[in-house]
Amino acid sequence: MTQLLNLLAPPETHTKKWPSTAHHASGQLRRFAPARGTPMTVPAATIRPVLLTAEEAAKMLRIGRSTLYQLLAEKELTSIRIGRSRRIRPADVEAYIERQTANVA
Repeated sequence: MTQLLNLLAPPETHTKKWPSTAHHASGQLRRFAPARGTPMTVPAATIRPVLLTAEEAAKMLRIGRSTLYQLLAEKELTSIRIGRSRRIRPADVEAYIERQTANVA
């Protein structure tokens, strides 16, 4: 069974060793498999977040968090509030970059 799982798994998971018994699998297998024990991995690069935190948007722009909050205060970049947190759409970050690029040209 372990050999079959290794053959069916994507190349990224070939380095992971699957537990040989259900007893050992209880903790480890849950991390890699959804319900019914089917192995599943999703590369992080394929998941695109719908909303970014201020820290994530700042990293995307390669600026500090304080600078990002200044851009939000000056309405250069739009955000939404969820509770006490600010969230920024990736499309808004990209639009800001486009505006800044257009201003330079």
